[in-house]
Amino acid sequence: MIFAGIQSIMNSRRGHVKREPVWSSHLVSAGYDRDKRTLEAEFRNNEIYQYYNVPEYIYQEMMNSSSRGIYFHKVVIKAEYRNKRIR
Repeated sequence: MIFAGIQSIMNSRRGHVKREPVWSSHLVSAGYDRDKRTLEAEFRNNEIYQYYNVPEYIYQEMMNSSSRGIYFHKVVIKAEYRNKRIR
């Protein structure tokens, strides 16, 4: 998990959203850009997606959830936010 944290910091320097490591069976890290309303998620399969026009409260609720992966899939994926795979 230390590597994921270092990788998240490095990614933020490349134009990605700064992500925080998360304890999840699905996610490795997640972050949110308030100005762009963009949620960025890194998955265990090393893919990274950005989800656009996500309200900040969705990100906050996900990070405060006891199961971030389940919350992510139930709320973010089902809401069908426009998204793009960036890695």
